[in-house]
Amino acid sequence: MKVLELFCGVGGAAAAFDGHTIVAAVDHDRDALATYGASFPHRTITKNLARVKPDWYAQFNADLWWMSPPCQPHGIRGAQKDLDDPRSEAFIGVVAAIREVRPAFIALENVPWFEGSAAYDLLRDALAAIGHDVRPRVLCPTMLGVPNERRRFYLVSGRDLRDWSEPVAPSRPLASYLLTDAPASLDVDPALRARFGDAFHVVDADDPRAVSACFTAAYGKSPVYCGSYVRQGDRLRRFDPIEIARLHGFPASFRFADGLSERRRYAQVGHALSVHALRDVLTALPA
Repeated sequence: MKVLELFCGVGGAAAAFDGHTIVAAVDHDRDALATYGASFPHRTITKNLARVKPDWYAQFNADLWWMSPPCQPHGIRGAQKDLDDPRSEAFIGVVAAIREVRPAFIALENVPWFEGSAAYDLLRDALAAIGHDVRPRVLCPTMLGVPNERRRFYLVSGRDLRDWSEPVAPSRPLASYLLTDAPASLDVDPALRARFGDAFHVVDADDPRAVSACFTAAYGKSPVYCGSYVRQGDRLRRFDPIEIARLHGFPASFRFADGLSERRRYAQVGHALSVHALRDVLTALPA
């Protein structure tokens, strides 16, 4: 299939779409596209989709439109303004283009609360109007044997869709995703640990059943409720951004754009999707 990758971020969908052709990867975030370009060869386009006309999408002649639109209008930490949030404007524009261009397939990822939103109702109405069957699914990488919580809503639509595959990913212990030479700058100040106490989510690298919490874009900035810390012997530290990318399923060749601060690298993987989960979701597409 030819895939148009919308709201592409750093390229989680590109990593998952093995055997398909990415005709263009689109995002408004230049830093995210710089990281995308450092790891994937596809054409990237810097564009805010809020004011794009349907003809622009049609020029790519893509079989499948992939999108991971902003989750902030739907997340529990935000104001939950849904379609009234300015960050939903681009999504609304894409849905309008779906009605006119009528791509053969649509796939989407967002936070679980998207499923009960007006945004989801808007998308379902558009998909029904072009004759698509819709397959929604909430999936967490832990269901696929990955030791990281990242529960997300996924959707695949089109015709002649297949049943979901059974999870096939093998279980790997958390330790297998960790760097052997994590820098000392990641170490946690004992005073910070004492201040926040049990609010610190700590996983032990030697525990074969350890599962890290969901990493958000605020990891490394906010000390709690944004992800886990890892204990290795007497050492307690933050996860390195590349370790989080590994947990998401990005390939060994993945790297960040040169010159990015640690804060920006954490934000990029905090917004990234689970390649493991998306690969499983995409088994619904026709062979």
